Amino acid sequence: MVVSRGAGRVRGDGLRLHGDTASLFTKATRHSVSVAEIDSLWVRGSAASLIGSLAAVPCAIFLGAAGDFATNGPDSGGGGHGPGGLLLGAVIGGSVCGLSGALVGSFIPRWHLRYAR
Repeated sequence: MVVSRGAGRVRGDGLRLHGDTASLFTKATRHSVSVAEIDSLWVRGSAASLIGSLAAVPCAIFLGAAGDFATNGPDSGGGGHGPGGLLLGAVIGGSVCGLSGALVGSFIPRWHLRYAR
């Protein structure tokens, strides 16, 4: 989607630059806009990275704490075993939840700003 001062919001499937003119194609028509008039250019994408990150962080913290408790807790059979349980829990928890969140986020459409004046 191109937002320009003269044409307003114009949505299309493809964009081609010809010198100082940008052509935005839809299924039936072509809109031409001067490059100088373009205020912003938006591209349709997904929310995979956002949702994946939001899911990974709390899972990594929670499962890291659970892994640390399992290896260094009072019932672990002795002294502390170092940060191995914490790291393993955080990596496994963050990876699984992050990938699951990214999968869910890939079905959520989102606009990404590619150019702003």
